[in-house]
Amino acid sequence: WSARTLAEAAFDGNADAGQIYTDAGHALGIGLAALVNTLQLPLYVVGGGLVQAWELLKPAIFEELHHRSYVYRLTEPGSVVATHNPKGATHVLPAELGPDAGLLGACILPFTANGQG
Repeated sequence: WSARTLAEAAFDGNADAGQIYTDAGHALGIGLAALVNTLQLPLYVVGGGLVQAWELLKPAIFEELHHRSYVYRLTEPGSVVATHNPKGATHVLPAELGPDAGLLGACILPFTANGQG
């Protein structure tokens, strides 16, 4: 199976394919929770091919963030702490440019690498 056919099967309700994305989402959530706890940045952007399956990964990612990251629990969007925190909320979002974000960034690099852009 390719990643595309696996995602299509999961979106169509295939339980085994869905479980693969749930497991992957849990693994990503564990890694993101460690980053959030360590770096305490206001924004984390998930990019690459993962963006195409964001809706499949998202529930498990946020389950792990809530379970493993006290920083995220305190500063998630809409929380009382986030609204009174000078840094604001902690956001975890998919890249808006989708899986081609890295490629597009590399394309504009020559225009900005000299510090002029």
